[in-house]
Amino acid sequence: LTELSQLTHFYFKRPEVDPKLLVWKKETKESTKEHLKELIAFYEASSFAWDAQTLEHETKTFIEKHTFGVGETLWPMRVALSGEKASPGPFEIAAVLGKEETLKRLRAAIALL
Repeated sequence: LTELSQLTHFYFKRPEVDPKLLVWKKETKESTKEHLKELIAFYEASSFAWDAQTLEHETKTFIEKHTFGVGETLWPMRVALSGEKASPGPFEIAAVLGKEETLKRLRAAIALL
């Protein structure tokens, strides 16, 4: 319990994100930015339920359809939402934050790149 505030701070306050942490392994800033832009457009156009299970299913279908890699898409999403390299999964975070805050954090990450 003593670590609870450290482990959940990003739910209550928009995190400071290290731009270098957003980029997955051998990806580039440009490719990361493009994946996040596509993800934002997908979420903006969506009308599905904004819960972790639905987000995971719909996002993974989107990733497969666009032939993106899972890591190259979900890693920057998770970092953008939490500011951390170790955190709950991106779908759980997004579900708690809600669609509007999720989109704000994804856009903020793009601005850092």
